[in-house]
Amino acid sequence: MILAGAAKGIFDFGEDPGAANVVKLAGNFMISAAIEAMSEAYTMAEKNGVSRQDISEMFGQTLFACPIYQNYGKAIAVNKYDENVGFRLPLGLKDLNLVLDTALLGKTPMPFANIVQQRLISGLAKGREHWDWTGLAQGAADDAGL
Repeated sequence: MILAGAAKGIFDFGEDPGAANVVKLAGNFMISAAIEAMSEAYTMAEKNGVSRQDISEMFGQTLFACPIYQNYGKAIAVNKYDENVGFRLPLGLKDLNLVLDTALLGKTPMPFANIVQQRLISGLAKGREHWDWTGLAQGAADDAGL
């Protein structure tokens, strides 16, 4: 198989090619949910006198020692959303809309996806369309008066 040498693994999700789209949407939803969780946690920490950067570094090296928490966590900790933009807010919203459409087709409630979708819409309403999707984190800071 051509991809076997370059991939971390080959995963079979069945004969339906649409399954690959569902898997991609599931992964992007999980990333967006992690971004929202970090956003709220770091904001709560900051409001209580704990450095966003310190908590991000500690969790990125311990409980959540993985690329999503390490890389996105740093961006969220320093509130730099318009630098090193990799996946813009509008693309995040597009994917969250597709997640919710797919969930509706399967009659699958996804209340947390609704929360992230609303956070993305709010960011776009505030003119943040050029920001990376980690910029949805600013919404938690806005809500907390930061």
